[in-house]
Amino acid sequence: MKNFLRLAIAALIMAGATVAAKAQKMDNVSLRLSWYIGGYHAAYYLGKEKGFYQQEGIDLTIHEGRGSANTAQLVAAKTDTFGVSDSSSMMLGAAKGLPIKTIVSLMNGAGFAILMLDDSPIRNAADLKGKRIATSPGDALTQLLPAVLAANKLTREDVHIIMLDPAGKQAALLEKKVDVMLGDVGAQGVILQERGHKIRSLRFGDIGVETIGLIIHTHRDTIKENPDLVRRFVKATVRSWEATKVDPEAAVKSVQAAKPDIPANVVRNQLKTFISLMDTAATKGKPVGYGASADWDRTYKLYAELRGMTTDMKPGDFYTNEFLPKQ
Repeated sequence: MKNFLRLAIAALIMAGATVAAKAQKMDNVSLRLSWYIGGYHAAYYLGKEKGFYQQEGIDLTIHEGRGSANTAQLVAAKTDTFGVSDSSSMMLGAAKGLPIKTIVSLMNGAGFAILMLDDSPIRNAADLKGKRIATSPGDALTQLLPAVLAANKLTREDVHIIMLDPAGKQAALLEKKVDVMLGDVGAQGVILQERGHKIRSLRFGDIGVETIGLIIHTHRDTIKENPDLVRRFVKATVRSWEATKVDPEAAVKSVQAAKPDIPANVVRNQLKTFISLMDTAATKGKPVGYGASADWDRTYKLYAELRGMTTDMKPGDFYTNEFLPKQ
């Protein structure tokens, strides 16, 4: 009888150990950012620090990016599980066959803008007539410029477009060799101001051309084969952004803990810009990460017309809201 009890107790201990081991098993997941770490990525570091991903059974590794298009390719190759990209890189990549899909529509407005020095006489889009615009060949802003001009009753002949590399256009603006430059209010805009230059902007979305900004995507195989993982990742990510909106300073500190050499004020102002662009009229009152058909339809149309996107896919094929936490 004693031997039986010993065996029973040993079996219970082994069973308990097996359950504990299973409970501790974590899914190794990687998130590739759109660019070098900055304020636009603060929530992922805060969520990891607070244990939101761990509580969903996810051991999250965050990698810096080298551009949205590169991130889309890495996720399509399954090098990374999830990726942060701008909507144009994701849609253009998917239209060309990359097997990726948006699972979180985070930045439903984009930071694309016309940047100028504070002493510029330009106050609205109509004032661009006859002005010199610095931009870089092949980027999304350059491709969208014709739509901005058309939305404000201007033509290509009404402005002087000067193609420069990214560093060159900033130098040209500061030296007043051009009147304005195309850039992102949360990237070049924030960095130039941090360097002591007073900058004003006309955001594309405020002058007639709004597009979706940063989104999170994953491989279509991951959605099909492991929807539970996607759901848990999205839940932790939404929770992370909600916490960031409540306490942005905590998120700033999380970024600095991960990358101490980045100035806190740059992170703070980039994050402030990101939060201000998370919602459009179509997503007001919706949960963090919700993609509105009106925003996706408009973005799809612009990319089809101006960026040469040809595809049989419909706007709704590029994104889903199915993994968002139920309210």
